[in-house]
Amino acid sequence: MDQERQDPLNTREFVALWNEAKGEHLGQRLAEALTGLTARGVLPALSERERSVLAQAIQLAGDPAAGTPVALQYLETLTRDGSGSPPGA
Repeated sequence: MDQERQDPLNTREFVALWNEAKGEHLGQRLAEALTGLTARGVLPALSERERSVLAQAIQLAGDPAAGTPVALQYLETLTRDGSGSPPGA
């Protein structure tokens, strides 16, 4: 959200901007939570790649169009081939 944004021209643009802002906000909250868990010794320090994978899985799990089964499929796919692409992407 570093760039100055213009008002959306239509509902589709508004939803896209909303989803982007929500994703950024949730990503920041996740980073803070992971940092706190690492500091307390609950989790080992995670690399940027590991944090990204975890964030993607959490977002998939919370997406009504995807859900927990798709999040698990994403993690299982990474286990097998390491592609890093969410299912269906």
